[in-house]
Amino acid sequence: MTKKAWLFGLVCVMVGGLMLAGIGTAAGDAPPTPSPPVISGDFGDAPDNTDDPTIEAYPGVPGRFPTLLNTTNALIPGNTGPYHENVQPLWLGVFVNTATGEYNAKLVDMDNDDALVGIVDIGGGSYVLRIRSLHLAADAGYMEGGFVNAWVDKNKDGMWDRSERVIANEFVVIPPGGGRDLDSSPFTMPDKTDKWARATLTRWPLDLSLTWDGSIPQWGLEYGETEDRLARLMVPWEQPGGGIIEGVGIGSGSHAAPWPLITGGALALIAVLLASGWYARKHWAVRREP
Repeated sequence: MTKKAWLFGLVCVMVGGLMLAGIGTAAGDAPPTPSPPVISGDFGDAPDNTDDPTIEAYPGVPGRFPTLLNTTNALIPGNTGPYHENVQPLWLGVFVNTATGEYNAKLVDMDNDDALVGIVDIGGGSYVLRIRSLHLAADAGYMEGGFVNAWVDKNKDGMWDRSERVIANEFVVIPPGGGRDLDSSPFTMPDKTDKWARATLTRWPLDLSLTWDGSIPQWGLEYGETEDRLARLMVPWEQPGGGIIEGVGIGSGSHAAPWPLITGGALALIAVLLASGWYARKHWAVRREP
């Protein structure tokens, strides 16, 4: 092969690499925005209209969930929205080692790895809230696990009441460095639509008489995490399985592989390599001619 052919091949590979690196931007993906500094704590995210009366839980339904630290929507006097001081040893989320901190209780959280998956129709007019995944840090085995509490806004009135607590202080053993999924006990709902849900994971059990509406006493929670989501009603083929997850997540829609990017990049690289090979073979053949 001639030196010229080698150089052409090298240039083709470099161009292919640049194409792969830039194809996301070429497809219109904006570069990520730098995140503000975070603290180690965690807040909830369900719509709370304490500071803005226009905030809605659903179209035409005010968001009256107790989420903000200064909330006026707690049905239990003196309570506030959930706040966890330390999420590092015990957290909610699909992937291992993705515990996040938050810097402002009035903003949607910085954790896109939400643990709430959705409401699963199990037949016979019954449903369960499926949560994935409860995680324990590898060096936090002394905790053994955590307590889970969860709420579903079954009647879609923009708040949670006593009858909408679907998990109450259920202790879940979690393998250190791994995770577990959890289904609530079956419950019924008046309609098959998406509902706002909250899941809270803590080291210690909550006082059920002081937390039945999804709020917590003002002193906050030492460990764990709270995740709120407009939980989708899932069709059967979307329902993920439960079980232990050892050191790896089971995936979710928000973490799906970027197939357009992968496919486009692969095709670009193949085209470059084919062109390089054709050029190289041509010059090799020329070189061997008598």
